Amino acid sequence: MKNLFDRPTKKELVDALHYFFLEEIDLNDFKETSNFKLRIALNVFKILRREINNEEELIRKFEDLGFKLFKKKIYSKKELSMIIKDESYDGSLMETFLFELAREKLKIDNPSYLKD
Repeated sequence: MKNLFDRPTKKELVDALHYFFLEEIDLNDFKETSNFKLRIALNVFKILRREINNEEELIRKFEDLGFKLFKKKIYSKKELSMIIKDESYDGSLMETFLFELAREKLKIDNPSYLKD
């Protein structure tokens, strides 16, 4: 899937951080609220770094999984949506595909959610 990740996009994340660092941080008056906002911004950077570092591998993994399960590569969420809409799939295969997709996206968004 060429666009594995939902919103916010990488560009939106970078734009938000750019705005925050240029407009919101006043190093001369760094308050507790700014500290909280800085922690959020740093977490966004972590997500963005994991997404950028793993995106190509994840896309390839899901193209291969889509081919294995549905006998064709799925290149976009739109194609996956059409398969679901047409009901041209085995329910257990779709469950496997969506479960793996969700797990991989959690590894990017917040890996600690997957730890016991």
